[in-house]
Amino acid sequence: MKIYLIIFLTILTFGISCKQDRKITTNINTTVPDLKGKFEVELPSSWHKEFNTSDISSGIISSDTTVDMNEVMVINATWNADTVFINSHLENVLDSLNETVGLKTKMSKTGKINEYRTCFNFSFGLDSLNEINRNQLLYVLKSDSIGGHILFTAIVYGDSIQESQSELVAEIVKSIEMKK
Repeated sequence: MKIYLIIFLTILTFGISCKQDRKITTNINTTVPDLKGKFEVELPSSWHKEFNTSDISSGIISSDTTVDMNEVMVINATWNADTVFINSHLENVLDSLNETVGLKTKMSKTGKINEYRTCFNFSFGLDSLNEINRNQLLYVLKSDSIGGHILFTAIVYGDSIQESQSELVAEIVKSIEMKK
């Protein structure tokens, strides 16, 4: 009986230490600028990153490609040249857009993050393309002194968002710095 207890404790200790190491590795961030120099954001250095640009936008898509699909979080931060106004009309537009892709808005509000006026929208639903539950945290960040805005989306697959995922998203959003 004691040998089983020792084996169990050894496996438990190893499992906990592996999870702790993974969390520590994920939290090692690196500053990543977009290709047009419009903004930069701190992302976990171990995550895969892709860049995209057009005449009126520049973005970074990033995710941890080493986890199971039900733990995947995809981050998309894009600067857009379009003018946007942070108000209740924008909240209604985001709600309508969510409905068109099968998501239901759970919470929507406006406020400030650092010096940026912000509209936040949390929605969830079934991703019909992948046939898996999806949670979406969407932020629109606007500066009064810098043209354009940042559209930041974090998509978390699975039934819910884990606290560590929510904290990581908040950390990443707070790290966004728009450039002139």
